[in-house]
Amino acid sequence: MSLFDTWQSLAAASDEVIHIHWDALFASYKTAAGEMLAQDAQAFSRLSDTDERAYERFMHLMDDYQTIIQMIEGVTSLPPAVDELLAGILAILQSRLRHVEENETPSATNPVSNEKHEILGRTLDYINNFPAKIPAETGEFLRGAFLLHGADALHNEMKTNDAVLTAFYAHYNEGLRFCLSQLDDLHARKAAGMYMDWVQREWEVLQDMIRVQAAALEGIYEESPKQKNVVASVLNVLREAYQQTGPLAEALQRLSSSTPARMEEYGTYSTFTQRLNQFATEPQPQIFAASPNATPFYEALAEEIDSLYVQQRIGYLKIANQWPNIVEEEIRLATEVNNIFRTTHQTLINNPIETNEIEMQILQGITETMEIKISSIIDGIEDFNGQTANLMQSFAQEKNDITDEMRQIIYTAIRDAWFAAPPASSDVVPEFFAQCREGAAFAPYRANYEKDVAFYNEKIEKAAIRFKCEVLLYEIATYEEILTHSVSRLRESASEHVQDAAANLEGAYAALEILLGKNDITPIRPAPHDPFNGKEHEVLMAEQQESFIKGEIIKRVGSGYRYKDMVLMRANVIAAR
Repeated sequence: MSLFDTWQSLAAASDEVIHIHWDALFASYKTAAGEMLAQDAQAFSRLSDTDERAYERFMHLMDDYQTIIQMIEGVTSLPPAVDELLAGILAILQSRLRHVEENETPSATNPVSNEKHEILGRTLDYINNFPAKIPAETGEFLRGAFLLHGADALHNEMKTNDAVLTAFYAHYNEGLRFCLSQLDDLHARKAAGMYMDWVQREWEVLQDMIRVQAAALEGIYEESPKQKNVVASVLNVLREAYQQTGPLAEALQRLSSSTPARMEEYGTYSTFTQRLNQFATEPQPQIFAASPNATPFYEALAEEIDSLYVQQRIGYLKIANQWPNIVEEEIRLATEVNNIFRTTHQTLINNPIETNEIEMQILQGITETMEIKISSIIDGIEDFNGQTANLMQSFAQEKNDITDEMRQIIYTAIRDAWFAAPPASSDVVPEFFAQCREGAAFAPYRANYEKDVAFYNEKIEKAAIRFKCEVLLYEIATYEEILTHSVSRLRESASEHVQDAAANLEGAYAALEILLGKNDITPIRPAPHDPFNGKEHEVLMAEQQESFIKGEIIKRVGSGYRYKDMVLMRANVIAAR
């Protein structure tokens, strides 16, 4: 089974456990949120239980009215003045009772409480409808935590997962805001509004009766000792009903004019999560299922990582394979230079010239010098070839055995990278490992090889530059000196054969310059009055001359050479001081 297939199986098994655990955790969170909602509704609502007491007080008041009516209806033979006052009270109370019977539906329970429960129920339904889905990135993170550290780690990560809990916090606050607005809407809430209005109204009715009828009765019932107890009882019930209704009516007035709690007072996110975990019950033990068998995936992953080591070494060997090309290019150039020397030398040997003794000696010296140059270049090629061959052989034999500790570090980094962002399909698995090989995960192993490659690469490049400078360009530069000091005398010869020989020697130098140019090597030849440049010029002598200022070049003694942007050999000059 391929690595991706083993991962698909492992991921599916892990995700099943994660979703079961997640659903159980959020079920407990939603239950906890319901308990928190009951507390918060009680704590932040302006009504609290005041509106429920309005209903209770009103029902007690209606009982008091019935009691007073029964007391008045049960008394007879009243003095006219007393009878008239009690009849007035009786008419008012009977009217109030009829009004209640016409407008109030009998209920076995407190309708205000029922209304509250309906609001809380709708809010709780809203909270329970929170879509507690695991975001894709969160799911991958939780899967990694589960596979690496087990169910306990998964549980802890879920309980502290801000990505979803933040959204749940906002959802809860929105539900609480809806709940409190419903509880605080005194007019829209039918039952609470009605009983609050009735309590206010009955308090005013009682107030009027006590100020008018009760005050009159207090002045005349002393004149009727026979009815004194009945009148006193009626007045006592009225006063007690008034005293018990008054504070509640005043509290209801204050409620209507008070300011609702501000949203920021409901609690911060940190407080919310702390309370949530306090109220929530832990999922049942069977939810904490054991991790699925990850061994097939880990084994396949380890095999893939092992192949990365091989790929890395092959990659560096490909770099090393370029070194023979560097060597071959240097040898090719040196061979072509030597061929020009050979051809020129062969021309001198095959065409002996009869001339004066001095010119004969010059030609003989040049011929011998050419032989030495040819031999020197051959020896230089052999030495360079042997030196670079030894370097490449040493690199091939270099061992970079990876330690168990480094192997584990690399394995852990790549495994964690997979868990954090697994490939979406088998097609992108190679890209994933390519990124790992070029990224930080593989850096410890890559650094070893990079160090070795850089070390040997530098040595071979230095050997190539040294060969250019000390063998190839040295022989060309000294050949230029032959042209300057020896061939120049041959140009003035009376012999056409000698002049032809001089032209042949100069043509060889021109051919050398063309060859060097094709290989990106250009001469450095400063002219008189050019400023001295320490990177490109080397002073052989400093002297004073009238037409030259300090730092100017008086004369070029020998050419220098540059390879692309690198100065290989500085030009020898005489500079002004």
